Amino acid sequence: VALPSSHRPPRPPAATMAAAASRESAPDEAGGALEVRRSLGLPPWLVAQLVRPGTPFRRFIEVVSALALPLDPLLARLLAAVPVKLKHLAIKFLFSAVVGLHKLLPHFIARRGLSPSLSAEAHALSGLMWAARLVPMTLGRLRLGLSSVAFLYPASAALRDEVVELPERGVRGIYLHAAPAAVEDPPVIVYFFGGAFFGGCASDSRGLIERYARSVGCDAFLVDYRRCPESLIEDSYRDGCRAYEWLLERKKPEQLVLMGSSSGGAVALWVLQLAVAPEAERSKYFLGPGPIPQPAGQALIGPFLNYTISETIDPGNSVRRHQELDLVVTERVYEFVQPKLDVACGSQGDEGKRKMSPLFQDVKGLCPTFLSFSSHEVCTDDNRALAEKLKFAGVDVEVSDQPFLWHAFPLFAGYCPEGEEEMQRIMSWVKRRGPAFSAAAASVANGFC
Repeated sequence: VALPSSHRPPRPPAATMAAAASRESAPDEAGGALEVRRSLGLPPWLVAQLVRPGTPFRRFIEVVSALALPLDPLLARLLAAVPVKLKHLAIKFLFSAVVGLHKLLPHFIARRGLSPSLSAEAHALSGLMWAARLVPMTLGRLRLGLSSVAFLYPASAALRDEVVELPERGVRGIYLHAAPAAVEDPPVIVYFFGGAFFGGCASDSRGLIERYARSVGCDAFLVDYRRCPESLIEDSYRDGCRAYEWLLERKKPEQLVLMGSSSGGAVALWVLQLAVAPEAERSKYFLGPGPIPQPAGQALIGPFLNYTISETIDPGNSVRRHQELDLVVTERVYEFVQPKLDVACGSQGDEGKRKMSPLFQDVKGLCPTFLSFSSHEVCTDDNRALAEKLKFAGVDVEVSDQPFLWHAFPLFAGYCPEGEEEMQRIMSWVKRRGPAFSAAAASVANGFC
């Protein structure tokens, strides 16, 4: 299913990439350019000492981190013992206090995010999240950090969910009955969680996706696909295909919209690429014979699409270039994930990583697509390349490329206006995916909850 090289969108020339590496900017409303403030505006010499490998500070932090490793499981158990509601209330209170302080302080002190144009909430998040790049990453820390979505967005007491376990079909997930009672045979958002294939889980995303589903008036199914290093990326893709196939036995394709963030966006895209692939390739992932129909649409949030990038392959890519700008995929996350991608892709070297990368597969015949990302996150270049590739293939694609924000920023909808606005853009697009979704949305607008 690989697209011939002559049909792949060209990458920016090396000179352009080098220029972008030294200066990132975005147009302002007057048509000029807004300069990016890097690393909270800290002096470059200090940032280098704090962040770059091999400095005395980095060596000290690595020693402390290694000594603290035995305490990580204890910390995880202590956090798990605190009720979700209590953790949520504490986080909301503390974050509101930090935002309030940011609004009181002079702008030159408080506004330390990538651009002065960001909200006070985004600046507060920038200050709180930037320091995470100082701590060495481990699998346990990655998963613990991503598990916070469970108490950042706790599921409501009224939510009725159903755990689906069909090992003989390879289907695992959680079905959320979130549609209003007035909606008969509700449409479904099929969600694939993010986490660079190494973290995240379906159960932690219940409250977040409940919020999305209720805004549309539909149900949701959270696909609990397998993660690395316990499994391979190919297994994640297979689990996604089996879940989609199972849902197609219960819903019409026009009643489904696939949605995924980061690696979950890659799984969603790959499922639909395989659905239109030749039978020999498709049969490796789906149980039944083809053809497999496309859904009403897919919404991809900062999808992680390209696993080939390294010091020697496309080294100027934003996956490397924007680590210092991104608040989610930082230098430490990249250092943890990148060396493990070869094994995760089947231990077949660069060709194996390319084969598993959705960016290099055919996109002809895909359903309408909404692509959301930031101009200053790690996935910028590959998301823009995917957008061009979709347009070239004649796919109906809507792109939302927002400046000065971080990877998967719409998932911060409850904590900053920029995330909330993007979530509303995505949900507005979902509501227009045909009669099933528009009728469900109308029930919400009419108050039939």
